[in-house]
Amino acid sequence: MMTQRIQAIGVSALLLATLFTFAAPAPARANNGVANNISVGSGPVGAGGSCDELDFSTDGAGSINAALGDALAAVDNNLDVIIICDGEYEYEGDIDGHGGDEFHFTVQIEAETPGEVTLNGGGNYQLLAFADTDVFIEGINFIGGAGAVGGAIYLENGSLTVRDSTFEGNLALGGGAIFMGNGSVSIYDSIFHRNGDFELSFEEELETFGGALAIISGELYLEGTTWTENVAFGGGAIWAGFPVFLEGMPEEIAPVSVHVVDSTFTGNYAFGGGAIGSLGADLLVEGSDFGDSSTPRSCSNESAPFEEDGNFAASIGGAIFNVAYEDAGSIDIQGSRFSGNCALDDGGAIYVEVIVEGATSLTVTSSDFTDNYAVGEGGAIYVEGATSLTVTSSTFADNDAAEGGAIYVESVNSVTVTSSTFTDNDAEACGGAICTFGGDSLTVTSST
Repeated sequence: MMTQRIQAIGVSALLLATLFTFAAPAPARANNGVANNISVGSGPVGAGGSCDELDFSTDGAGSINAALGDALAAVDNNLDVIIICDGEYEYEGDIDGHGGDEFHFTVQIEAETPGEVTLNGGGNYQLLAFADTDVFIEGINFIGGAGAVGGAIYLENGSLTVRDSTFEGNLALGGGAIFMGNGSVSIYDSIFHRNGDFELSFEEELETFGGALAIISGELYLEGTTWTENVAFGGGAIWAGFPVFLEGMPEEIAPVSVHVVDSTFTGNYAFGGGAIGSLGADLLVEGSDFGDSSTPRSCSNESAPFEEDGNFAASIGGAIFNVAYEDAGSIDIQGSRFSGNCALDDGGAIYVEVIVEGATSLTVTSSDFTDNYAVGEGGAIYVEGATSLTVTSSTFADNDAAEGGAIYVESVNSVTVTSSTFTDNDAEACGGAICTFGGDSLTVTSST
């Protein structure tokens, strides 16, 4: 079990102050346009360039954080690649941040053999930190990283691309594994498991967002990723946008978008947004799975949230929670499946609320909602204040809520349901299938 407890800090300090000391770059050698491998591992230093002839060694530097820090400082052109030699490396301190000031770097870090390199912070140390940098990472396991934000990787201004990597047991106030302040994040074929702090009191947990990943502004793209049993107050697996629940609404909302393709979210836990939570994020989900109907969540075992595969919200949005703001915060769900998710208040699978009126919408196409449950309203979907809800060629079966067994809409201008099927959905009061309140129009065609 991890030993470091994250101290509560104000979000203004979190986002506006510099939390890390960034190392100045090494004096640049002449950039001859040649790609150089910079090798890091344990053993004697040699001619360099390979794991047989190391450039930087944990033996000489004293620790992996020091050796890797030296390797990062040695990068002198955008073609250099840092190769970490196979093995498990335990940190003995935080790594120095790299980048910042007027410099903009490109850093590539790869495992000698994908999956055979593990960086372990022991629940005490942050693993990588960058500013003004484009970072490419492939084939590395990040275990037990810890920091104020971004337990495994912190990046402010730049881009991060991750492939074939695993993040497990990392913790932070924001973004247990990865924190992006402003920039783009692209993640392919990677696993995020049990990130977030599992030992916080309820009062401490109120300060956390994005159990595995948090992005404040920019673009997030996920493809072929798996997210299991991550935990935070807002967004058990992912938080996108300003964490409004910490200090209230900022004067301006920075744009953020999330695009999820062929990804799976199971057993994630939050107060709002069991899998994904956001403020003003435009969200596109394609061909992805949230939960598993083979072990649907009963909503009765809040004390043991990871014993069932559905995503869980102690309040709203069992799988997805999105606060839309003016024209930001539309959601488009295509060809995806929501099964066995639960919310103790509203929106068993999806919760959308518009807090400042604008042109925001929820669109659902060719998707399935099965065995989702909300104690309050919207067994599968809850929408309030949006411009429109459009459901096409989708299936709703065995969803349950007090009102709106499948769908609950309130003050939505236009609700359109086409070529969709509603079977065995249940509500105690209004609408076993659909409950509407205060909206302008409901149109249902070619549906049963």
